[in-house]
Amino acid sequence: MSVAVFEPYSLIFDRDGQPLENGYLYFGTAAQNPQTNPIVVYWDQAGTQIAAQPIRTSGGYPVRNGAPARVYVNADNYSLTIRDKNSRLVSSQLNAARFGAAFVNFIQAGTGAVQRTVQAKLRETVSVTDFGAVGDGITDDTVALQNFFAACVAGKRGYIEAGTYMVTEGQIIIQPVSNVDSTGFYVETAGYFATTIKGRGISQAPLITIQNLTQTSGVGKFLKGGYLGALGFDGSAQPGGWTASHALSLRGVDGWEFGFLYGVSLKGDLLRIPQNIYGGSNPDPYHVAFCTFQGLQSNFGNGWVLNNDNFVGFTSNEIFNVACYGASTGKGAIRTCGAGNIYKKISVGTCYGWAIEIYNGSVAGRMSREEFQIAELDDPEYGILVFNADQAIFDQIRIVHRYHTGIGYWPREALRLSDATNPLVSNVTFDITHRIEAGGALGDLGGFLRCQGSNAVVGCHIVYKIVDNASLGITNATLLAGANINALADIRFLSNIQGDRTVIYDSQAKPFAYVTLNAAASIPSGGFGGIGNKISTTGEIYDRRNNFSTVNSSYTVPVTGIYVFSCSFSVSGVAAAVRFRFGLFNETSSAIIKYFSQETTSTSKLVFTGTGMVSLTAGDVVSLNADSNRGVATTVDTSFSLAAENSWSIQLIESAR
Repeated sequence: MSVAVFEPYSLIFDRDGQPLENGYLYFGTAAQNPQTNPIVVYWDQAGTQIAAQPIRTSGGYPVRNGAPARVYVNADNYSLTIRDKNSRLVSSQLNAARFGAAFVNFIQAGTGAVQRTVQAKLRETVSVTDFGAVGDGITDDTVALQNFFAACVAGKRGYIEAGTYMVTEGQIIIQPVSNVDSTGFYVETAGYFATTIKGRGISQAPLITIQNLTQTSGVGKFLKGGYLGALGFDGSAQPGGWTASHALSLRGVDGWEFGFLYGVSLKGDLLRIPQNIYGGSNPDPYHVAFCTFQGLQSNFGNGWVLNNDNFVGFTSNEIFNVACYGASTGKGAIRTCGAGNIYKKISVGTCYGWAIEIYNGSVAGRMSREEFQIAELDDPEYGILVFNADQAIFDQIRIVHRYHTGIGYWPREALRLSDATNPLVSNVTFDITHRIEAGGALGDLGGFLRCQGSNAVVGCHIVYKIVDNASLGITNATLLAGANINALADIRFLSNIQGDRTVIYDSQAKPFAYVTLNAAASIPSGGFGGIGNKISTTGEIYDRRNNFSTVNSSYTVPVTGIYVFSCSFSVSGVAAAVRFRFGLFNETSSAIIKYFSQETTSTSKLVFTGTGMVSLTAGDVVSLNADSNRGVATTVDTSFSLAAENSWSIQLIESAR
């Protein structure tokens, strides 16, 4: 039976990358010159219509009587020579077997571009489907993903299509082939909620592990500068009672960027930094450092969203969003004892256990120089636990207390500092607003502050504001009930019940306001820089000096000086290349005084942010102003808490002299 080697749609290219016009095709015996050792070629599969050689081309196609035609040979293999209209050699293959991408020439547009084959061009990137992955949520894709990631470690740029990829736990390990610093790993995905890795429930181990090889000295070799796009992780197929099937485990990773990582029904942590201390030495060859995480979210999981068990081996990382909803086994959003990390926005829904836990890191250093910038802790069983920490900031923290019938208010404890075993918390600042919802009585409240251990707390500042929506009659004595007063000797404890706070301490007293966008806020189209483009921000989170008007969505400047202005809002379902402009609008002078501009890159959910300094005069009225060129108004995306994504703030950093 003759086999077709050219279909009518088999396009052949000249040396300049254009379709071959008036070219010549020669077919011959495999491994021999086809012009001197020709074989019989047919126009039909039955082998009854012999085609005279050379076969000519028109517009890049083999032609018969001027029309594109199929070409057949009765051989398992053959040789092939292609020449242009001037008989110059275009391509020659002694073992052609099938005419494919390896034999088609390609030249990129642009000055200096050189000729390559289509096969070489296509092999620049790899896809999981190239290795046989199915992504239907049923087929075992473990081996396919292993081979795919191995190709990416070897230097190929990778792409994981949308789908749910079933894998055996503990089998997907991304690591270098030799014990040297490894660079260049790059894998993009179809995006947040589109690409999911699902455990098969075979082995209680991480779904994906990224790690260096076992080190032989304190000077580690790392996977450096990699990228892993947004991924979902699904633990719903795993047995109940599992606790160690983490989604992503990291070790020996430097300078990576991770897209939004999302977990559902995980039987372990979403992001796990396992303890791998090299003989107690420093530096730590297994550390995770200088990485950025666009977002970490786990819903209804058994573990932490982020669990750093390698102490100060987790250092100098930036985590933009952490969200935890419905954690069911006494674990919340963050458990850490790192150094120099920044957690920008934290959102916790109803969950058991501590929302944030800073644990005892005395084995390998104390938590230090950590910054938790904005947190919304809504109805966790326990709030914030800090053991053995130094030089940390908890800024703009709001804890919502909700009543549970027969149980009392959650959190049972809002803030606990140290205990008899871990007695050192020093130079830590807390700025906390408590919101008490209706439903219970004063006696149902959990503790606001608990502090244990002799000389446990040194040089700390705690500032409280209470929003008592339940009218329970909370007093300063209520705040201190259950606390170890002796341990509070070196705490600067400042509170104001149901009112504004004026703290006589410079780092605390500067005017500051942080507000969230109205749930129905929308970004208009056109007219940027006018009062009609003011964005509704009636969801007040924090206003240090009562300068923000929730009625007018505007801030009245109290002191002439230099202020830092920050804003954030999210959109989704907007076509790519739509430009959003936003900034600080001075209603007094009717002018934009700080301006940012960003474009959408896809219809996926995007968060636009801007931060900058402005000079303001006492009495100026300012507000958030925004527009787009979409043609219609765009409603802000509120799929997460408003506080986590849609907000703006303004703070005095230097008053006029």
